[in-house]
Amino acid sequence: MSKKLYYAARTGDVGPIRIDLETLRGLFGSIYQRFALDGYFDEAFGIWCVDAGNVPGTAGSDIEGFFFLKLRKRDLWPIHKHHSNYSESDIFSIIELLYDLVSKPDKSTGRYHGFNDCGWHFQDFDKPTGQQEFRAAINEIISDYESGFTLSHDGQVISAKQCATASITSSRTEAGTSFDARFPYGIPIGLHGKPSGAVEDTAQGQTFSFHESDSVGILRGDVYPNFCMYDFEQWAQPKQRLGKYIAPAVPLQTPQGALQRNCLTTLINICQTPPEKQFLRAYLEMFVAPHLRPKESRAFPSIEFMSLKDTIPALLPQSWINWRSNDREALKRMGYKYANATMRFDFVAFWKSRNFLIQVDGIEHYAERVGDRWDANEERYAARLKEDRLLRMQGWNIFRIGNWETRDPARLKQVLEELRMFIGFEYALAPKEQDDYGSDDEIPF
Repeated sequence: MSKKLYYAARTGDVGPIRIDLETLRGLFGSIYQRFALDGYFDEAFGIWCVDAGNVPGTAGSDIEGFFFLKLRKRDLWPIHKHHSNYSESDIFSIIELLYDLVSKPDKSTGRYHGFNDCGWHFQDFDKPTGQQEFRAAINEIISDYESGFTLSHDGQVISAKQCATASITSSRTEAGTSFDARFPYGIPIGLHGKPSGAVEDTAQGQTFSFHESDSVGILRGDVYPNFCMYDFEQWAQPKQRLGKYIAPAVPLQTPQGALQRNCLTTLINICQTPPEKQFLRAYLEMFVAPHLRPKESRAFPSIEFMSLKDTIPALLPQSWINWRSNDREALKRMGYKYANATMRFDFVAFWKSRNFLIQVDGIEHYAERVGDRWDANEERYAARLKEDRLLRMQGWNIFRIGNWETRDPARLKQVLEELRMFIGFEYALAPKEQDDYGSDDEIPF
């Protein structure tokens, strides 16, 4: 989207201005300072508290060493001290590193420490939104530097020429290989009401964005090549996303007993119908439960989510693909060609850079109720076939099952095995036992 031009530029009072390296240094330093003061790097770099002292972030207590380890160059940290001497390579390398680290703080779960005006202390952070805002701010300056650059969705600084080449190449690849190109506004996930969104005016022009809430989360960014159960755990942390669905707890039956976990409970609670819930519960019990590791020192089972990384796909319930603000009747009156196309789908999955839709269909999808019986309806059946054709043209791989198949455990187990082969993932039995408890890879229920 093109950058908005203000009066002087539109009327020709000022010509095109290209930013030189010295100006870029100053603007970059200002952007970093603004994001740092707003807490966008607190999760990575930690904070200083008058009571607790230095509280390290994910980068550890030696941030200068962290920068050297990542970028293999000294005299880069702290940024406010060294940015005036950065080379172009330094700035672009640090931008890419900061993109990997930035995360927007959640003030709703943070607290202001008033003693000695210490400042805000945050508990929860939103990485996708932080990256989106940081990328927009950086692109506003580097797009005018020299011949033009851009910070891509995957966090790489590329020249305008490379960007154009990448765009042409991307258009020639198979549909669905770029999540951001296919879903520039993300995919809303949630059940209660339609997603809400807004068009906002920025320096780069108008942009549309969905609004997250405690009942609708927005999936953005890096879902390729695989979006696994570990990735979902990282995305849907408690108090961050989809909090409306955390309770009531839904226990899963495992060899170690009943298991409860907020992120798994969330997935099941989002499902709309009992057959969908049964289908997802069986999926989790068949593929996730084997990764449980019983611990003698704990009264409840624990799960190793890292062992699920790039192993077990996440099934995301109630995902809005063909989102529309108008209802179907209004769209029909407007003559919209695909007014009857499904907007929200039972489950989506992303695996091996491919897109999957899983639908759990009731008899009403293919039949019409007449009194106390169901009669086959050719029109409804044809509508499902037409919907599948449209979705395949959009790059989706479709897997449909009937409610009837969820009612018998043996039959449902066979369906899940067919789904595993359809998506193309393998799964192993429980991982090896470990002697200690509390590692970063192990999360209690």
